[in-house]
Amino acid sequence: MQTIPGIHIATGSFHQARRADAHDVAPNRHAAGARLGDWLSAAVDSRDTGAHTHATHEAGVTVLFEGQLTAVAGHPRPPAAPAAAVLACYLESGLDCLRALRGSYTGLILDARSNEVHLFNDRRASRPLFWREGADRALLVGPEVFHLAAAEPPLRDIDPVAVCEFVIFASYYNDRTLFPRIRKLPPGAVMSLRPGTVLLRRYWEIRIDEDKPPIDEDACTEEALALFDRSLRRQLTGRSRPFLFLSGGIDSRVILGGLRAAGFTLPAVTYGTPDGDDAPIARRLAAHCGLPFSFHPISTDDPQRHFADAARRSDCRAETVDTPTHGPLLDRLAGAFGVFVQGDKSFHGKDVTTATQAPAAAGMFSLAAAPRLADMLDPATRRHAQAEIRQTLSGVVAAGAALDPRDLKDKIYYEQRLANRQNAFAAMNLRQFEQARPWLDEDLVDFLFAVPGSLRLDKHINRKMLERAHPDLAALPYASHDSIPQAHAYRRDIPANRMLAEFIRNQFHEGFDDRLAALFRPGALGALADSLASGTPYPRPWARWWHRLPGAWKISASRYRTDRLHPVKIMLRLMQLNLYLEALATAQCPSLARTDQSHVQAHLRFLHLQPS
Repeated sequence: MQTIPGIHIATGSFHQARRADAHDVAPNRHAAGARLGDWLSAAVDSRDTGAHTHATHEAGVTVLFEGQLTAVAGHPRPPAAPAAAVLACYLESGLDCLRALRGSYTGLILDARSNEVHLFNDRRASRPLFWREGADRALLVGPEVFHLAAAEPPLRDIDPVAVCEFVIFASYYNDRTLFPRIRKLPPGAVMSLRPGTVLLRRYWEIRIDEDKPPIDEDACTEEALALFDRSLRRQLTGRSRPFLFLSGGIDSRVILGGLRAAGFTLPAVTYGTPDGDDAPIARRLAAHCGLPFSFHPISTDDPQRHFADAARRSDCRAETVDTPTHGPLLDRLAGAFGVFVQGDKSFHGKDVTTATQAPAAAGMFSLAAAPRLADMLDPATRRHAQAEIRQTLSGVVAAGAALDPRDLKDKIYYEQRLANRQNAFAAMNLRQFEQARPWLDEDLVDFLFAVPGSLRLDKHINRKMLERAHPDLAALPYASHDSIPQAHAYRRDIPANRMLAEFIRNQFHEGFDDRLAALFRPGALGALADSLASGTPYPRPWARWWHRLPGAWKISASRYRTDRLHPVKIMLRLMQLNLYLEALATAQCPSLARTDQSHVQAHLRFLHLQPS
């Protein structure tokens, strides 16, 4: 399995560490290294070479760059040499230059003049960056949590709040990861380092005008189309072997129309189960536009062969075991394609009328909305997690308290669900492909957040764009049920498959990680796994003293009818955490065979490259 390309940094004791048995860089990838004094080493691992990833100025400034720079504000054409363009921009305007950059990237500026470095990412954190702080304030930075956790000394402690967030959200809130000592770089951020000091700040955040003037909806649609078409040209011109992940919904349909209008003919790919109508409608859309089309089935009949692979590929950032054969699909596609084009969006969710409804509409909710999970938790863990999550939700509401609730909901969606959950899937794809996500172009996002929230509600402006520019595509049916495996499919298939049922049982009995087990009431998860494996009714609520009162069980059980978290989702997400921790423990074992440690060793090797 390929590693995710990115920026790597080590300071302090991490910088002093040496791994003589490190392996070479992954095939078809290149690395460039740089150092600053005797306190910091850095490297970039990329599919690109030369001036794309590395530039140096005689004044003592070096830039390492990974990703795609689609534009620099004020310049008519995208730069041919991104690292050199960032260097020139920094020498001219300092860190203010970051606001002018467009694209999907991470970068590092090493400035010997001030003996400091600046690590930065794009506005939507489309490429992952994590940092781990050592006991001596040493810092280790990289694009994968797995490698940071496996580095010496290996991390063992996991964050109980993060576990709850992952089960609720299929990802994490804010900058959390599974490990309390590893954090994620937020969108539009710059981390400035000097010996012994770290300063993290946001150079860009979503700004929404609280008093938006009335607009002409037709003119707004025309401007959105113009910005979208420019985004497509920015992201696809000169790109090698792109393909489109096509669904039966509206977002990829707008891309499909834009590609057709711009003269791009891309193969379309869809995956899923026979249960939904997403894939059949995607096939019809591709046929309507005369595009090559391939459908790749996702099976729930024999998923245990791929569960562990899915958990490892995810870097434990988002739920992947519900579609466990997605990874092998990517491996097959990588032989033919180099860039995936994806129709994700910068806003989503149901209408809201109050600020307190906004987080839940964007997918963020607390343990109070997941009573079955709360009942299974150890009481101390439940109290701690509930308080922390409640504080997080209060914080995101307070940060936009002056906004219209619809604007706040979309802001939370962009900064939380997109930056954490959806970007985790894009990062998994980055192992094999470059990304093109035209809905997330910086100038388009700025425009969409400047219009009234009612235009974003239920994708109203998306539909207007489609009807205006591509009415034939707007007239075709829309999918009502996606083809990704749903909880009810696993509820049906697990008890019917003896090997799968035994695999599930084992995961929550003798195969369950002791760190996860310590967060739950004894036997609670085992009882849930047994019910899923046997097809019997789900366990009743955990017994409490008042359950002995007449009728109390019925009152307690009724709480589960409003539960926003399906029991199968609880099982799948905890199983993914369990499998991930098992893979990490294997990588941390010093007696492992050399081949099993190759990815960890390769990551550490980058940090000790000689400067280019």
